[in-house]
Amino acid sequence: METADQNSSWPRASDAQASAEKAADRMADKADTAIDRAADTATDVVEKARAMTERIAASAHAAVDKAASAAGPAVEWSVKQGSNLRRQQQRATETTVTYITENPLKSIGICFGVGVVVGLLVRRNL
Repeated sequence: METADQNSSWPRASDAQASAEKAADRMADKADTAIDRAADTATDVVEKARAMTERIAASAHAAVDKAASAAGPAVEWSVKQGSNLRRQQQRATETTVTYITENPLKSIGICFGVGVVVGLLVRRNL
């Protein structure tokens, strides 16, 4: 009978297996919970990053639009000024050619006088 009493104090294999399965189930549940939390955290991070990226992109687009709208009038002004300068240069050239054609001796005298003055200024600075 002693063997029967000894066997009753030992846990049964089925009880040990059941306890091991319960422990494994608890660990699996904890692992699932941890995985779910990690997935939720990753999803939150991705959503925040997406929102931040969209805000940055919107700001960049606004800056580009603002720069383009500011540059448009500047370009138009530059083109207009370039055209005005070309016209003024053409008028000055035509006026000079007309004056030289109508007053050749006077033009030579003016050129000679300017040459003498420039020569004296250059000689003094050396």
